[in-house]
Amino acid sequence: MKKVTNKDWHTIDGRTLPINTVRDSGCYIKILEKIYSQMNAMLSYHCKVLAIRLNVHLNDHPSETNKEISTIMKRLSRKLLETKEFKSYEFKRLSYLWVREVSKDKGIHYHFVLFLDGNKIKSSLRIKEALQIIIDGMGKSIVLSVPRGTRHYMMIRRGNDNDINSAFLWFSYLAKERDKGHRPAKTNDFGATNLQAKVTTHIKS
Repeated sequence: MKKVTNKDWHTIDGRTLPINTVRDSGCYIKILEKIYSQMNAMLSYHCKVLAIRLNVHLNDHPSETNKEISTIMKRLSRKLLETKEFKSYEFKRLSYLWVREVSKDKGIHYHFVLFLDGNKIKSSLRIKEALQIIIDGMGKSIVLSVPRGTRHYMMIRRGNDNDINSAFLWFSYLAKERDKGHRPAKTNDFGATNLQAKVTTHIKS
């Protein structure tokens, strides 16, 4: 994951997308491309996709692996797709991406974005509640939070350039170079679903 761009745009599949780079931190290209692929895949199945961005902090719980976030996302996926609690939503699929970062005080935290069928759900409320229940049940000092000073969910409409560009600019923060790389060699800086697009050209102009 060594390739970094310091430009304020990046081209993927022939589409030029705005990205959030700052002077002291570029963006990892591999993460940018994975974000795009998972957003693109969801939009190939659904004309509207709800994107939810949240944070998970491992307070007083240093970890050399990503076991906690992997467990959280697996349990959330199972809860949304398989349990009676969410049966009325009739979710058929979802996608997500998370990134691991270590702050100056050595605290480990994760940023993640979750993509859901926007025809079935309009806000993040039920998802946040489900996540909190999962985290509370893990019996560790783990805290769920929303991004400071910004929204934490948005609706993306297929074929809408403004939606897609705005969303990608927002998500690209997860790809920032700063605070990554502080991990054991066998521990990843990010993880994601591998949902494949039904149609590969639908989000282009």
